[in-house]
Amino acid sequence: MRQLTSIDLFAGCGGLTRGLEWAGFECLAFNELNKDAADSFAANFPKAVRLDGDIRIALTERVIQEKILPLILEKGGLDLL
Repeated sequence: MRQLTSIDLFAGCGGLTRGLEWAGFECLAFNELNKDAADSFAANFPKAVRLDGDIRIALTERVIQEKILPLILEKGGLDLL
């Protein structure tokens, strides 16, 4: 059975993702507007792809196609957004 996966939007410093990790999820990517919070998240989840800034700019169709979808396909799917 494959590991459950998530992407955290409006991630803050990663509290939700830590709880999801304890429940068996792997965070593939995250978006956070606040740089300090994103730095904290990245320190706690270094494997997650970091997508800084305004979500409308950080998650363009190109980023989704070139960075996010390959991760999702590699892991066998996305379980939680």
